[in-house]
Amino acid sequence: MIETIRNAWKIPELRKKILFTVFALLIFRLGSVVPVPFIDSNMLGATLNNMGGIFTLLGAMNGTAFSMAAVFALGVQPYINSSIIIQLLTVAIPALERLQKEGGEEGRKKIAAITRYVTVAIGLLQGFGYYTLIRTQGGGTMLDTAGLPGWWAGIVIVLCFTAGSAFVMWLGEQITEFGIGNGISIILFAGILSRVPTMVSQMVGGMRAGSLKWWMVLLVIVGILLLVVLVLGLLLMFCPFCADVQWAEGIFQVKAGALGITFPVFRYPAPEKPEKKKKEKKKKASGAQKPKKEAPPRQKAKLTLQIVCTILKGAGKLTRAIIGSLRFTRIDVVLGVRG
Repeated sequence: MIETIRNAWKIPELRKKILFTVFALLIFRLGSVVPVPFIDSNMLGATLNNMGGIFTLLGAMNGTAFSMAAVFALGVQPYINSSIIIQLLTVAIPALERLQKEGGEEGRKKIAAITRYVTVAIGLLQGFGYYTLIRTQGGGTMLDTAGLPGWWAGIVIVLCFTAGSAFVMWLGEQITEFGIGNGISIILFAGILSRVPTMVSQMVGGMRAGSLKWWMVLLVIVGILLLVVLVLGLLLMFCPFCADVQWAEGIFQVKAGALGITFPVFRYPAPEKPEKKKKEKKKKASGAQKPKKEAPPRQKAKLTLQIVCTILKGAGKLTRAIIGSLRFTRIDVVLGVRG
């Protein structure tokens, strides 16, 4: 695995995508600790922990940003809800269904634009609901307006939550386009992962206090590891193997991959290595040249490669048609292999 990571790091395009993804996640984590003005985040966190229920689930999906009332408190929830709503409406509304099926690339762009607008609207509703919860719980003690009118503080808080959700949506799209994998999924995973240190400290504190047994902690750790292995296994099983086959200028190339990364597959004929070229130049300079052998006929090889090209293209289209909803962004990398 370490060798695979090293080889991936040597590829300039892949290295840029990895660095871009890491930088985007750092920006996300920075916005997850910047608090919204006029809110006592410590009192709010204690209140939400005591309430439990759906607020525990929202905190688990959005990380510590939700309990701290940070700028990115809503996270990717508005975008996910918006995507689900638009997908359902494409079945219920004929105009959207035609736009999705017959609109082509322009139709997909229009649906993506509609999804963004709906995301902002849902962010406004969720931000207003979160502000109402903060204002009503504890008799308004969690709000510190600093002498300003209450309606002004409410507008600022709701707009901060909405702007944060819109920025997270934009950041996820940038990761999808310029980074590795699906940006929204990566941001959601990063939010869940940010709660791991808090969970570990709580388990350690429970073991020291005697309220939590060691075998219970072991069961939790094993359960988490099994869940991770199950999710990765399902992704590897059901994610389509996207293949791009090219036959141009006597060179046959196969670019394929899944889970957001395309690994080297095949190229015929293989590109000559720089060392081999240097040796040939030295031989030409010394004048010791061996007689060239006549090239064998390549008509049969060309016909065979064209047949393979057609089969792989058909397999790729069939796979994408069957489970196209699980398709991930890919990175095309080609490495020469002796055929």
